[in-house]
Amino acid sequence: GFWTEKSYFLVPSIVCAICSPIFGLIIDLKGKTINWALFATFTLTISSIIPLLSALFEQQIIDPQILLIWQCLSYTLAQVSMYPLMSFIVNREILSVAYGAMISVQNIGLSIYSFFITNGTLNAFILLLLVVLVCQLIAMVI
Repeated sequence: GFWTEKSYFLVPSIVCAICSPIFGLIIDLKGKTINWALFATFTLTISSIIPLLSALFEQQIIDPQILLIWQCLSYTLAQVSMYPLMSFIVNREILSVAYGAMISVQNIGLSIYSFFITNGTLNAFILLLLVVLVCQLIAMVI
């Protein structure tokens, strides 16, 4: 079937490629970019709590494929809703640097996440989920 070990690394790219313009259009039409960013952060937080609970209780709460797609959709919505906000936060003179820094932090996070998932133990995975969860909660508060 489609769900092989390698396909788990393809799904985020495919979902982001398809959903980014769709979510961008919805956000442009509806407005309220901050609300979309908060909603995306909330859904990312919930989608991080579920695997953490599954790992702690050693029982699968939700199908991993559904959870992966949910996380991809939430991440894409967060990405699409946060990019337009950058121009309101940062001075125009350093806007390109700010976008570059934001993309750099995202790529570092994705590479660390991938490294821990492919090379780590269950304890490393739980620690990684806790770090992600704390970062998302901080983002929701700020």
